[in-house]
Amino acid sequence: MDWPVTTPGWDVGDTGLQQALDVFLGKAVFWSTLTIALAVAALALLAVVTVSRVVRRRVWCDAAGRPAEVDFEEHGVRGFHKPVFVHSCSLFDPPTDVRCQCACLDAIWGVHADAPADPAAAVSARAKVQGACEKDQWREALDDRAAHHSR
Repeated sequence: MDWPVTTPGWDVGDTGLQQALDVFLGKAVFWSTLTIALAVAALALLAVVTVSRVVRRRVWCDAAGRPAEVDFEEHGVRGFHKPVFVHSCSLFDPPTDVRCQCACLDAIWGVHADAPADPAAAVSARAKVQGACEKDQWREALDDRAAHHSR
């Protein structure tokens, strides 16, 4: 007659349950460790592939009504770069002193962030931008006069 080999104080039913629990926990630990390792590897690969670069593009400036040479900082994975910041624009003096709303960032993608639905509102929005530019020029002129006057 075969007797199951067990440690003293253990029941035969407990041994089977313990073995099943050990197998389950072993597999759970293995798969969770593998999942975490793959996730870390995927994030590391994405960090290596993601690129930040500065590119020069010729774009149409709606506010000024003429073309401009603009240096954009682009972020993203190769082939899917998106401009996120304007470093310089040929319409300003010095070019790095960019003081506009940078609508060219969205215009590159063909989408305007606050584009109005009707053309009349578009004309109104352009007038607001041009008015803001005129106010900036007026303030600069006043600052120049005050600087020359104090000398």
